Amino acid sequence: MADTLGFECLTIGELAKSVKMSKSGLFAHFKSKENLQIAVLEHTAQLFVELVLRPALKVERGFPRIRVYIEKWIDWDSNRFHGGCVLVSALAEYADRPGRVKDFLLKLFKLQLDSFKQLADSAIKAGHFRSDIDREQFAYELHSLLHGFNSYQNILNDELAIKHHKLALDQLLIRYQK
Repeated sequence: MADTLGFECLTIGELAKSVKMSKSGLFAHFKSKENLQIAVLEHTAQLFVELVLRPALKVERGFPRIRVYIEKWIDWDSNRFHGGCVLVSALAEYADRPGRVKDFLLKLFKLQLDSFKQLADSAIKAGHFRSDIDREQFAYELHSLLHGFNSYQNILNDELAIKHHKLALDQLLIRYQK
């Protein structure tokens, strides 16, 4: 529901209809719409770790790890959801709203940026990146690249999105190369 209708449409009442359960039964479990939304985010984040992060960490450091991470992320974004990644759309919906959902999303966002910095560290240790690179800049550029792909793929339905993405990734890696 969250990936097709938007995160805000994910309510206990709508979920109850969808799964043919009583609204009161679901409310007894989640207690609030906010708790339901956070539970969906937690579940989605766990899936992301299992399907994107862990497989990348099994690959040798450096370029191979970065490429597997990106491949898994693209697969995650393109094939897992109908309207794009729930985490990305929730970030957009809650960017200017205070509260627990935004706080949780901010925590996830910071963890993702940290993982990008760790990818840069792995490339430095493997001798693929220069040791003097700006890890913050690399994280920014990788984030921008991935979310740009998300927009081109899911909003514009651009058939060339993957081609443009691969070229941009190659150019990014070259800029930081040793």
